[in-house]
Amino acid sequence: MKNSPPFKIRKFQPFRNQARTMLGFLNIETPSGIVLYGCKLMIGMKGTVFVSMPAIKRVDDDGRPVLDDRGKPVWDSVVDFGNREARDKFNDGVLDAVRSQYPDAFAELERL
Repeated sequence: MKNSPPFKIRKFQPFRNQARTMLGFLNIETPSGIVLYGCKLMIGMKGTVFVSMPAIKRVDDDGRPVLDDRGKPVWDSVVDFGNREARDKFNDGVLDAVRSQYPDAFAELERL
């Protein structure tokens, strides 16, 4: 069986949010040539690193952000996966590409 070409990180922009749950923004080229802009390199529970797909803030008819029960903005996915296996395969491939192309992207995690 032929191996797929690897994912490519077209751009990595380091960025830390106030909650310190984000390592940066990614533009990703998939093995099929699709380019995804505005993905995020995130840190989850227990230090797990994952890729968050692009999302847009939901607004009401007057253009105001829609808030959830906690008063936080609601975000709608732009791209999603059909199943957990596809998501995990994507996530693993992108993280491998980040490690290969931007080895310092995870340096801060090693200091935690």
